Amino acid sequence: MSPSRSSLLDVDVRPGKPPLLRVDASNNAARWAAEHRDVLRAAVVEHGSLLVRGLGLRDVAEVEVVFRRLGSLLTEKEAFAARRRYSDGLYSSSKWPPNQPMCMHHELSYALEFPSLMLSRASLRRLTGARPRWPTRRPYFRRCPPS
Repeated sequence: MSPSRSSLLDVDVRPGKPPLLRVDASNNAARWAAEHRDVLRAAVVEHGSLLVRGLGLRDVAEVEVVFRRLGSLLTEKEAFAARRRYSDGLYSSSKWPPNQPMCMHHELSYALEFPSLMLSRASLRRLTGARPRWPTRRPYFRRCPPS
């Protein structure tokens, strides 16, 4: 059996943790992302998600360039909550009162053209003041029958 394309990456997979890939791409994250696009996407397919550390993205412009190297960005339509638009396809997290629950969803999940890959810069808060919300599947799985 041949190894999967994503096995070309040294992904750290541990129970209860997101799959993690540590890289040193801070000198040219856009070039690194373009060179590794296919294996990164294969790793997302294999693991369901992938946390990449070490890209050294320092501002919104760098985030946009890297995201565009990894996939096509969709324009937000029929937003569930207000967001700041940085450019076509690049938005802040939703503005939502921190003391209010939010159902985890994606506005485009029922559209004819839906996102095949969701990209997020986890520490955008430092860059923009936005606070991303990350869903967890554990509460939902606890409610499911064991079978």
